[in-house]
Amino acid sequence: MLSLLSLNSTDRSPVGERAYTTRILKGAALVSYAKELLRDWDEGRPLDENLASFRKSGAFGRASAGRAAEILRVLQARYLQNDDVRRGLVLLTRARPEPPTLELILGYHAALTDRLLFDFAADFLYEQRRFRAAHVSVDDGMRFLRDAGVFRGPKAWSTATGQEVARKLLTAWRDFGLLRGDAKKALLPPTPPVVAVVWVAMHVRANAPGARRLAEDRAFRLFLLTPEEVEARLVAASDRGLLAFHGAGLVGRIDWRFDSLEALARAVA
Repeated sequence: MLSLLSLNSTDRSPVGERAYTTRILKGAALVSYAKELLRDWDEGRPLDENLASFRKSGAFGRASAGRAAEILRVLQARYLQNDDVRRGLVLLTRARPEPPTLELILGYHAALTDRLLFDFAADFLYEQRRFRAAHVSVDDGMRFLRDAGVFRGPKAWSTATGQEVARKLLTAWRDFGLLRGDAKKALLPPTPPVVAVVWVAMHVRANAPGARRLAEDRAFRLFLLTPEEVEARLVAASDRGLLAFHGAGLVGRIDWRFDSLEALARAVA
C-alpha cells in the first residue's frame, strides 16, 4: 500500500522508484461494486463474515465466482482495512451525497493503494489542467507511461499492455468523477464538493501529522486542486460549519469539528 507519508511531497518520484504495476487491469474503478459492498455492509458482523457472505451471495451481478473474489480483494485493500474509513464510507454511501462526493473519495482511497493510479492524477492530469488542456486521450496516457519508463528495461511492458493500462486509467478517473466522456475525456473544472475536500484533509491530517502545510499536500492534486484552491474549498467548508477556518492564505488555521471520518459522515448523512 502507498505510504501516506509520501503524499506530502510535491515532487515527482524518480522513474526508477515508481515500480508501477499493471494491477489496474484487474481493478480499475469498480465504483458500482464498491457502492454495493458498502451499502450492504453489516457493521455488526466481523469483517471476515461480511466478506464470506458476499462471496456466497452472488453479489456483483453476473460476475463469476473467481471475478467476484478478485473484486472483493481489490475493494478490501482500498476501503476496508481501516475501521474509521470503512465506517465513514458505509454511512456516506447510504446517505447518497451530491455527486461526485462519494466517487472522488473512493478514487482517493483507491489511489492510496496503487502508485500508478495516484501519480497519473496527481502528476499527469494535474499538469494537464495547469496547461489548460481541455481533453486527455489514450495517446496522452501512453505519453505519461513512456515518460515513466515502463516500456524500457528487463520488465518492459508491451505496447498493447500500455494501451490497455492507459485506457483503464482514463476510465477509472472518469468513474471516480474527475473526467467526463468516452474516447477523449474532458478535464472537469476543479470544484470538488467540500465534503470530499474535508474528508481528504481529515485523513491526511490523521495519517501524516506534523507534515507540511495541509493545503500544499500532494493528495489534493488527485482532485486537480492547487493549494490556493484547496484553501478556497476549506473556507467554503467553514461556511457550512464542517470546520472552522481562521486567517487567510496558506497559513490559515483550522479548528476541526469532527474527530473521525465516521463523525463527518454522520454529520452530512
